[in-house]
Amino acid sequence: ADFYLRHGRSKDAISHLKLLRSQRDDPQLQLSLARALLGVGKTEEAQEILKAMIGYQADAGEFDVRFATDPHNVDAYAILAAHYRGESSQIEHADRVMRQCTTVNAASAAAHLARGRHLLASAGDSSDRTAQQEEAKNEIRRAAELSPDDADVIAAMASLETSQKNFTKAKSWLERGIAKHPTREEFYRSRAGIALLEEDPEEAAGILRSGLKALPNSWPLLLMCAEVDLSNGNFQATRQAAAKLRDDARFVVLADYLEAQTLMAERNWSESSQQFEELLPQLLALRPDLADDAYLALARCYEQLGQSDQQREANRRLLALEPASVEGRF
Repeated sequence: ADFYLRHGRSKDAISHLKLLRSQRDDPQLQLSLARALLGVGKTEEAQEILKAMIGYQADAGEFDVRFATDPHNVDAYAILAAHYRGESSQIEHADRVMRQCTTVNAASAAAHLARGRHLLASAGDSSDRTAQQEEAKNEIRRAAELSPDDADVIAAMASLETSQKNFTKAKSWLERGIAKHPTREEFYRSRAGIALLEEDPEEAAGILRSGLKALPNSWPLLLMCAEVDLSNGNFQATRQAAAKLRDDARFVVLADYLEAQTLMAERNWSESSQQFEELLPQLLALRPDLADDAYLALARCYEQLGQSDQQREANRRLLALEPASVEGRF
């Protein structure tokens, strides 16, 4: 069952989980079964399991922990609330569920963090959006008071401080995260991101290299570091990163993209344009998130080469892909 769930095969997992549930009473099996049922669209059945776990009587809008099979399971509350939140008519149920979560788990950082995330996710639907966002921040801060070294809490606090442009505090949280959880990739990327916001790409590169020492096989860190090196004019380091990416068949297209960007930064407009032209079909198929920038780069190459017809064609293709693009109109 665990194998099927890890590989997204919810349908195959369900029969195994139901068999296990019939043989022993294990709340964790209930949660796994609910996840699997949600994975195949059996929302009502999944919700019944989750409501039973936390003792929620939805018709009455009340909780009775005497009949709850696992009233302190934070994940059960969070998953149920998320599905209630998906329907505007059910938002009161979602709010009620998450209030109960912190009521019965008052000393749990995970519970307060989960409610904080819920409030932020549903703030757009609230008539008092600002007050709800402030309440969410208070929940996240409460989680930090309870468990300041928890990786998820650190990430949430850093994100909160960054969103408020409190970069000094955000950096402090991220540095704490790196010290306490040196293999948590997002801490290095977020810390480097703040360095870039503060226009210090050299510091960003140093942070990312530190991350790569702890996580030498992290392609997101490697790619980000290569792009920072590129902006710093360190073309040799960028090509070394591309060579390492090319060693893994999954990332060849990213390696080629870096090489095309490097050629462009070196003002090798002809070879760069050729590389982008050859690469774009693969980007559209495998990494469409990079295609916009590739079309912009291609148009720039043709502009520098004085090939106005090809430049217009690159812009036309960009607009076909992303009609809202402002750059593609010029």
